[in-house]
Amino acid sequence: MLRLRCTLLVSLLASPASFARAEAMTELQYLLQLDNAHPALAEADARVQLGDSEQSRSRSFFNPRLDYSREELEGSVQSYLSLAWRPPLDGRRGARMAASAAGLEAAVADRQWAWMVLRAEHREAYHDWALSFARLQVVERHLGHVQRLAEVIHARARTGA
Repeated sequence: MLRLRCTLLVSLLASPASFARAEAMTELQYLLQLDNAHPALAEADARVQLGDSEQSRSRSFFNPRLDYSREELEGSVQSYLSLAWRPPLDGRRGARMAASAAGLEAAVADRQWAWMVLRAEHREAYHDWALSFARLQVVERHLGHVQRLAEVIHARARTGA
């Protein structure tokens, strides 16, 4: 947030003349420049993707195990092929699926929170800019009057009045 404010302050101080000629921007125009691909949301997006992959993994069944063995006894050869699969009868799969769904839901909520925080920070920066813009317009409107008053005060000071 501080970096955003400093950037706006530098842009204000860099060229006040060109800034004064600039058009006022509405808050909606300013916020429309934000998009979902903003770098501040990258970590939250990564957590959502991780939660999604964890949910997909929790839905899968255990892989079957395939074993092959061969025995040679007194000239006879016997080959054994076995297939073993452990069905999810202990209830852990359902608990894993519920936990991963809750994790994904939390990651999505965190991502939405990060988006709202980003918008709030940009909204605050916009309001700082808009206030500075309005102040600059007021100063420009009254600059001629202030210069004339300064000339009058200097003239009076020279004459001793």
